[in-house]
Amino acid sequence: MVCRSLAWTFVFPLALSFLLLDSFANTQAKGGISVAIESPPSGLSTPDSSAEGNPIRITINGGDLQSLGFTLIVFVNGLEWTSGTQNHASFIAPHAWPPSVHSIRAVVSDGSGNNITASGASFLVYDPNSSELRELACKGFATSDREETQVGFDVEKWRDMRACLTAFAEKYTSSAAVFQLALIDEAEGLWEQAAQRFASAGAMGYQHAKGSAWLQHKIEELRQIQAEEKQKPSCSWRSFAQCSSADSQTCRDRESLQDVGIAPVLDQEEDADLYLSIIMVTRHDNTQFCQSPPDACLNRFRASISILLNLLAKHNLASDTELLLVEWNPCYVNSKQEEGACDPREDGYVSVEQMVKQLVIPPEAEGFQVRVLFVSEEEHDKLYNPYDFDLMEFIGKNVAARRARGQHLLFGNPDDVWAEELIARLAMRELRPDVFYSTFRGAVLDNVPVAKGASVRSLQRFVEERRESTEFQPQSVAHVAGNWRRAACLKGEEDDEPMRSESYGFFHDSAAGDFLLMSRRIIRAIRGYPEIPTNIMIDGTAIHAAAGHGFGQLVFAGACVIYHQPHPRSYNTKGSMISLQSYESLAQQLLSAKHVANHRPRSVEMKENQERVEEALPWHRWNDELWGLAASTIPQVILSPSCIASSVPHSAVR
Repeated sequence: MVCRSLAWTFVFPLALSFLLLDSFANTQAKGGISVAIESPPSGLSTPDSSAEGNPIRITINGGDLQSLGFTLIVFVNGLEWTSGTQNHASFIAPHAWPPSVHSIRAVVSDGSGNNITASGASFLVYDPNSSELRELACKGFATSDREETQVGFDVEKWRDMRACLTAFAEKYTSSAAVFQLALIDEAEGLWEQAAQRFASAGAMGYQHAKGSAWLQHKIEELRQIQAEEKQKPSCSWRSFAQCSSADSQTCRDRESLQDVGIAPVLDQEEDADLYLSIIMVTRHDNTQFCQSPPDACLNRFRASISILLNLLAKHNLASDTELLLVEWNPCYVNSKQEEGACDPREDGYVSVEQMVKQLVIPPEAEGFQVRVLFVSEEEHDKLYNPYDFDLMEFIGKNVAARRARGQHLLFGNPDDVWAEELIARLAMRELRPDVFYSTFRGAVLDNVPVAKGASVRSLQRFVEERRESTEFQPQSVAHVAGNWRRAACLKGEEDDEPMRSESYGFFHDSAAGDFLLMSRRIIRAIRGYPEIPTNIMIDGTAIHAAAGHGFGQLVFAGACVIYHQPHPRSYNTKGSMISLQSYESLAQQLLSAKHVANHRPRSVEMKENQERVEEALPWHRWNDELWGLAASTIPQVILSPSCIASSVPHSAVR
């Protein structure tokens, strides 16, 4: 047999799919010639440690390929691998077979390229040591029905993996496939179904590296969780037009979609009737951030906000916290379809209010408020925007900061998952008014399963199993130089002395847009984020403006960090006109400006060809007294959870 490439390498994920390849096994062509894949047998399930030496053996029956002028072509996982003219072929893959449903197809072709006969085989390679959900490439056997997709409620690869494994398990009675399906069920919060599948896999003879006792414990654990989940009250979201205080008992129900309230500017100390305001900017659009894969931003939003709100409730912080979501220039009412971000879609776009009501799992915290602030296309068009961004994240965060009720303001993003230890630390209510706080941003290593049946418990368990800290992978100049100071994380720990400096390189500013915590006093002293016309690195400028005003920095580390869900960058953060060198220069200017950092000069000298005052402003002296669109009318909708007690008696829970 002549191989086209002896030094071949598998390419994953699979490039092509051949549905139910094994249906071609031992097919016979006219003239009696047939091809048979003798090894591996179709339907084989084998551990990855045993699969490495599995040979591929193919036999031609009923004729001689060379004398007939025929060629055998072998495809592995949809890719042409090798070809030859021998009737008996046996070869071993030079690399290990990774966990996957693999496909082999053997085709006999004539000299004109016509297929004479073909045979196929599918087999499953699995990791017997794995007890957590991992992606298992499985596109060559069966795929899910795209029409069943529910926006914001599924991740395509988990859906396809379930469909493929289900088809394989049904056809071949594979205990390994049943075990993998149980892992998907567990990750998606289908506790009883997962327990049943784990039990079935064990009864079918599945051998896990941790033994049968571990499997039995897993089954019992899942059934206990199912019983506990049934005890929880049933909660849903209610929408209000306006509330006279942070207490939802004072709220007025919305009477129509047009019935909205107005978010007032709250600048006075007595306006701070809550401990914490959490602020984020979001929307549903057509950028790659949101649509690669399709509507993935809604999946991330569901996981991030559901976990956050329920952790606030668990640690008794929900009663003293609000979440402000700023919906900037939203696509569902956008007329210009700027830069492709709001292209027409058959299913349209979802409002942030709908995102909360349909996707976020409500916490058991009646009275907690999610305030959705609306910045219209008309307000957006008034801004100085020479680079034509259609979403201004940090001006949006300023809009919420001017209207927040909290003594402390925490700026974040709705694609991060916060560690429970960080929420527990905030719940101690020991934040200092003269200090701003940052943290390290780790990574969630895979897309969180957010299926319809998912619970906060299933979402959080998945993240805790599939996350990675980056504290020991320096990302900021201050971190590399060892110049950052640690905030207390766990009970009994003490803060370091806060970092104060007039020089760049002493403040941890990596991924500050994902987590920046400041007191009301600090954010008003610096007039919020500089409202210069870009989105990238503005988070770091707020840090240096605060330091310029004399405030200190502490950094949460260790267990008190956040984890970022995977996604491509949006065009709104690509090709920005601010380079790293420009940023470093701007940061030093803010530090040197001290108490006037980010304060617009009272008089600005404009050149003859300049039409707007912003064209003449130094970037480190940008914001005036009306920062955060303080002179604009900002509509808002308020959402609050409403819960009904479970009818399951407490005695039903073991």
